[in-house]
Amino acid sequence: MKENNKLFDYTLIFISIFSIGYFILVTLNSRFITAYLAYPIFAFICISYGYFELKIKISLLSKLPLKLNYFIKIIFVIIISLFIIIEGLIIHTRVNNHLKDSDYIIVLGSRLNGNTPSQLLKYRLDAAFTYHQSFPNTVIIVSGGQGNSEHISEAKAMKKYLIKKGINEDLIIEENKSTNTNENIIYSKKIIDSLTKDDYNVTIITNGFHCYRSKLLANKHNLTAYTYSAKENLNTALHYYIREFFGCLKDILLS
Repeated sequence: MKENNKLFDYTLIFISIFSIGYFILVTLNSRFITAYLAYPIFAFICISYGYFELKIKISLLSKLPLKLNYFIKIIFVIIISLFIIIEGLIIHTRVNNHLKDSDYIIVLGSRLNGNTPSQLLKYRLDAAFTYHQSFPNTVIIVSGGQGNSEHISEAKAMKKYLIKKGINEDLIIEENKSTNTNENIIYSKKIIDSLTKDDYNVTIITNGFHCYRSKLLANKHNLTAYTYSAKENLNTALHYYIREFFGCLKDILLS
């Protein structure tokens, strides 16, 4: 049996401490969601593995059959490689805003607090307003249905917000059926297809971490789309970038 790799074990312990610290940070500075529990669970697994190897001074993987040992290592390398590639694409799309005129703008919905857009959604709407100032004749589609704890549809709240900022309500179209990003794209495209038979392109406006997956889904539905990124909450940005990796992986494999 091989001796344990101390650097690897101490790295696992450091990662677990960081995960616990981040869990505390996000729960203190944002609305708690069940997904945040992944951080203490992940921390427990990492610290248990690292501490146990340091204690017995033997690599646990070396106790496994050789083929299984290699299989686990290959899977680990594949996952890390995919994570680096997808996160790279997410960041690249986030920093490369489309600053040219488009035929339509699609603003993707996000959670409401009753009737009021959440902070993330306000960032998207503020970005839409900024973009629209440069291209004031572009039609805006606000996309989002009504969730369980929401008093009105996200689309209606978004339209009200943009009208208050001074955008002509005749330029704003509500898409109020969608419940996720994929449906945002599907239902928004149906609206546009009903309005024009000509070729067109759209600019999707959403938070930076969400741009790549939005464009990915748009392309899957044969929609020529660009993205314009809105701000993010610094406290929760890391969580959403990690979450988007799994979302992109799901959409690539299943959508």
